[in-house]
Amino acid sequence: MHEFIFTFLNSFWMLTAEMAPWLLFGYLVAGFLHVYMPVELVTRHIGGESAGAVIKASLLGIPLPLCSCGVLPVAASLRKSGAGKAPTLSFLITTPVTGVDSLAATWSLMGWFFMLARLIVSIIIGLVTGFIQSFVGRNDSDSTAVATAGGPSCIDCDDDHHMQGAGFAARLKAALGYAFLELPETIASSIITGLILGGLITALLPPSVIENYIGTGFWSILAAVAIGIPLYVCATGSIPIAAALLMQGFTPGAALAFMVAGPATNTVAISTVNKLLGKRSLAIYLVTIFAGSLGSGLLIDWLFPNAREWLPDFTGHHHEHGLSLFDHLAASAFMLLTLTLFVKSKITSLGFLSKKSKGSSDMKEILLSVPAMSCNHCKMSVTRALSGLEGVAGVEVNLGTKEVTVSCSSAPDEKKMLAALKGVGFEARVLKRE
Repeated sequence: MHEFIFTFLNSFWMLTAEMAPWLLFGYLVAGFLHVYMPVELVTRHIGGESAGAVIKASLLGIPLPLCSCGVLPVAASLRKSGAGKAPTLSFLITTPVTGVDSLAATWSLMGWFFMLARLIVSIIIGLVTGFIQSFVGRNDSDSTAVATAGGPSCIDCDDDHHMQGAGFAARLKAALGYAFLELPETIASSIITGLILGGLITALLPPSVIENYIGTGFWSILAAVAIGIPLYVCATGSIPIAAALLMQGFTPGAALAFMVAGPATNTVAISTVNKLLGKRSLAIYLVTIFAGSLGSGLLIDWLFPNAREWLPDFTGHHHEHGLSLFDHLAASAFMLLTLTLFVKSKITSLGFLSKKSKGSSDMKEILLSVPAMSCNHCKMSVTRALSGLEGVAGVEVNLGTKEVTVSCSSAPDEKKMLAALKGVGFEARVLKRE
């Protein structure tokens, strides 16, 4: 038992220390991208179903720091703003895998080869998915979305308009706030889960199990893809899990397949794509991700049989010089930030930090159920969608119960509320009126 605990803690800390410096740097870059390259920029370039729109959707989504769940309401807003099904699918696949923070962390923990392979494979899968959708859906009557009333046309519109004309100090404050508060809180749960699973895999799964029961060829890659598709794990959270799989005997191709399939889709994404784009688009989405992840894994193992030699020392079961003082300090700062924001988000989601709206005695309240909410990005999208409606005085989101309390200074228009939420990708229903 003592040996298991030591192995788990040692692996957990080693994974954290290897990722922390680059991930903190990635957060910083993501903060400035959030301010200077807002999502609204993407909405202006991916209308229609053309090949050009698909290519733009894949490329413009690369640097955006959106997690596997955060990309869903953005995609819904893009669709509502006029984006076709084909570019929307490409954006959904490429964006969560290739965020600047996850690419930096991939480089730090798994080296340049895996970072480039992950980037290239995700772009190719996103493009192929979009092209197939464009070809198959060319006769669809609903090939292009039409903007409807109610709700913002872009998830970050409020921020974009607020920052127009702002000085450097205001932009710097917004960038740092997003980099070290908003973004880390959004993915804190997934990163902690990934680090814990990475440590547990190292401690519980001896290499002999892979060799004797799964193998190191096709079946190991198939197992990695089958695990990754339904699992909710962000691009950054998938890295320590993939590193642990490598350490325990999985091939580089299997690790790459997991890092592509895991962040690209999950059960929440499957449900959202079905509602947003329909069953045929969902089938294209799943089949292409499955085939692309599996095929890329097989291709990497075939083309680069010695790829394991290009990995950093850590993934080869040792770190030649041990961790430096800088590594320990960076890991400590990263874990302090991550755990603080993780605890804060959990306390908030349970309603302990909720602030009830204070108003006159004739203030009306309506309680909505929004089952698809699952992260801080969802919370922001829901809040923005409802806050802009006439008569809404306050919006209180409880991620724990997946409920939203809307305070209104006048009689609430329930239809507009439900329409606004549907416009950013969330189905809702009224639970109670007060």
